[in-house]
Amino acid sequence: MIEQESRRYMKRLFLVLFVFGWIACSHSQQKVVRLKGQLVNFEKVSIMENQDPQAILLKEGIEIHLDDSNHFELEIGLERPSYFRLGRNTLYLQPGYNMEIYLDYNSPVNAKFKGIGAEPNRYLKHKPFPKGGSFLEAGKIMKSNCSYEFVKKEIENRLLAYMDSLTMTPNLTENFIELEKTRNYLNAAISFNSYPAYLGFAGKFKDEDEYKAALDEVAKIVPADFHKYVGLAGVQSSYLQLEEFRTVVFKNLLHDDKLLFTNEIDDFVKTYMIINQLGSQGPVKEVLSEKVKVAQELKTDDYKSVLNQAFEKYNSLLPGQLAPDFQLTDLKGKRVSKTDFKGKILVVDIWATWCGPCKAESPYFEALAKEFANEELAFISVCIDSEDAVWRKYLEKHEKTSLQYMAERSEFQAYFMNGIPRFMVFDKKGKIIDAFAPRPSDERFRQVIQQVL
Repeated sequence: MIEQESRRYMKRLFLVLFVFGWIACSHSQQKVVRLKGQLVNFEKVSIMENQDPQAILLKEGIEIHLDDSNHFELEIGLERPSYFRLGRNTLYLQPGYNMEIYLDYNSPVNAKFKGIGAEPNRYLKHKPFPKGGSFLEAGKIMKSNCSYEFVKKEIENRLLAYMDSLTMTPNLTENFIELEKTRNYLNAAISFNSYPAYLGFAGKFKDEDEYKAALDEVAKIVPADFHKYVGLAGVQSSYLQLEEFRTVVFKNLLHDDKLLFTNEIDDFVKTYMIINQLGSQGPVKEVLSEKVKVAQELKTDDYKSVLNQAFEKYNSLLPGQLAPDFQLTDLKGKRVSKTDFKGKILVVDIWATWCGPCKAESPYFEALAKEFANEELAFISVCIDSEDAVWRKYLEKHEKTSLQYMAERSEFQAYFMNGIPRFMVFDKKGKIIDAFAPRPSDERFRQVIQQVL
């Protein structure tokens, strides 16, 4: 009798433990996103950038490692629905999604999605680019007719088309629909605000006076349409995850006295500005002093914490720290690393053939490479173009004194590259002298080099 009771008890206990285990496992799986697929024309190590506002400030993302056929497979822990940016595509991921994707960096609209979560991402692949004037398509829609009446009608038609597409796309959550409606209104606002800039390229004016007269006339009517769609979009903290909202805020609304930002938006803006300054200049005395002021102005504990975390990341790039290594490829295809230059003062220029400011600084860098040419120094130029052939073709037409290398941008992830050109100087032991050196056209760059000779 006792033995039978004991068996029944053990069976009930096993059943309870099984159910709890199944629930726990199921709950854990719901907080996971599974992705696999192929990325074409991407770097072998690509970063999927989290568009959560705090993640943007901390430059957080997920590394995707591609195999020899550019395929990948990964699992992502995710607490809540979030937008991510991968190449030129925006992705929407939600706990429980299980997708197979195909992305071509050079052709975002040719993206393919299969599996759980495919529908919102198929919708997003047609999302316009704010930096290209959104619905203006970098002025493309103005080629046949650049009159304001025509362009206004085109903007409104495209807005309606996106709204209709949003309505007809199945399996979308209410949260996604709300955010995308907001994005559409903001794209319309950006389109109107971008019209004057593209008018100069698309318009056929007799002379400068006629062009200025057209701009004066447009300036009277564009603001009303811009503010109309900003008003329809609204201003909410949750919109910070939208690139379009951040674009409108920073380019147009920072000094608008009629708008009252929430504490979170206000803190995001202040934190973004100082972290952007940090990314450009590094943790120099002026930036550290400004950080103290900003910290005192922040109203939310979350952004105070983000500000401290962001600055702590840069401690590894202070002068005297051992510099993170990076891998390079020379013109003969030989692989070298930063450590191969140990024993020399290393002066680095990170650039790209598509970067105007980079090419403008190159003559100054090359002049210094000639001036300080000796066995103690190595001046190297590192191109981060995605195509090897473009780099080689450029060098055929431009004589260089500095050593020429190529690298993937991801090689410099530890250096928090906020943009290029970027100049760095390292001592003979591989330690940092200046990871945020001035541009060579600035006399202070020469001084950095002279101080370590």
